[in-house]
Amino acid sequence: MRPIAALTLWLFVIGTSLILGAGLYETLVVVPFWSAGAPASLAEGNPLLQVHIRAGHVFWQYFTPALGLIAVLASVVTLKPAICGHFKTGHRDWPKT
Repeated sequence: MRPIAALTLWLFVIGTSLILGAGLYETLVVVPFWSAGAPASLAEGNPLLQVHIRAGHVFWQYFTPALGLIAVLASVVTLKPAICGHFKTGHRDWPKT
């Protein structure tokens, strides 16, 4: 595999795993904190309950389009030899025994 294709594939795999992990974290940890509506007196004393409602907005608005661009780049780099005709066409010549 060519180095650029391998790099874009690895960036896509790592980015996808980060988005999956962030989505799971937001679903399992962040959303229950603010959706449960803890009393203000309890939330003031516990630093874990002081979660900003905009916690994921900064992450998602930049990381999701970046991962989309990496996916398009990986597709173009990987499929370019097939589109340009750099792969051999026809059948494979097996050695005769």
